[in-house]
Amino acid sequence: MDTRTPTERHRATRWGQRLKRVFKLDLESCEGCGAQVRVAFEVDDLARARGRLLAAGPAAGPIETWDMGEFGERRVVICYDPDGIALELIEQPSVLGPRPPFA
Repeated sequence: MDTRTPTERHRATRWGQRLKRVFKLDLESCEGCGAQVRVAFEVDDLARARGRLLAAGPAAGPIETWDMGEFGERRVVICYDPDGIALELIEQPSVLGPRPPFA
């Protein structure tokens, strides 16, 4: 029998489980091809974001440079959440002035 309080059970729920329950999204594998799902986030300062991840406990890989085709080279860090989902942190290129809206 689970002796945790409702608050403790809520805190123990992983975000992948929440997305699956609330939005019916299965982030473990791609519905179309069966490949592992990866979630990407753009960050302003990759070194700082990686440092915060390492301080919080998750293992984060080294900073790599990837060729993103028409978007040029971008610095990237890969880490994994507690559910085993690959998370990509991608550094935004420096933009002087206001940033254009997303297309």
